[in-house]
Amino acid sequence: MIKIHRSKDKQFYVSYHGKNNQVLVCTETVKTKQSAFKNIKAMAGLFRVDSKTVVKIQDCTGKKVKEIAI
Repeated sequence: MIKIHRSKDKQFYVSYHGKNNQVLVCTETVKTKQSAFKNIKAMAGLFRVDSKTVVKIQDCTGKKVKEIAI
């Protein structure tokens, strides 16, 4: 599972979770949500995911958690 979070200083970071919901990696903070999406697309290559494959992401930046597919 991939989640986008908002830090205390109003920036964004991405966390990658395993099947047992353990955090594998947390990225450094970036200024925009679009930069976080670029980070996710770059990391997808490491996990051998095609650019044509749909990746589901949980957006935890608002009051409700949204699921986004890119």
